[in-house]
Amino acid sequence: MKDLLKSGFDKNKKCHISLLGISYYLSKDDFCAVINKISNIMCKQSSLVIDYPNEKYDSKNKILELGTGEEMQSKYSYKDILDIASKNNLLVYEHLSYTDINKDFFYDYNTLNPNYKIVASDETQYVHLIKK
Repeated sequence: MKDLLKSGFDKNKKCHISLLGISYYLSKDDFCAVINKISNIMCKQSSLVIDYPNEKYDSKNKILELGTGEEMQSKYSYKDILDIASKNNLLVYEHLSYTDINKDFFYDYNTLNPNYKIVASDETQYVHLIKK
């Protein structure tokens, strides 16, 4: 955080932070600590986007682990995410399941490119959080 603040990040200006692909590889306690540190430097109405593996996560994602060289450590319920948000003065503004992502973001592409479809995993959820 010190490096971020030294590099010109202005914690008094609204910002958008994307923290995608992080929750998978940290313990729940470590992930909560990261969210806490980020929340502490965000001003009101700033946004944070995260993704997380839901409770359906299983060994079929081992291929992802092999690609990163890291083992996935955690999975979350929606209640877990609500608790993390609440503890860090964040509001869940939007929560998207894999079906929402596929419908809202990939439908047009997949319709035009049926041989090269892009799909979100049924084990992935996306959350847009806003600082209260």
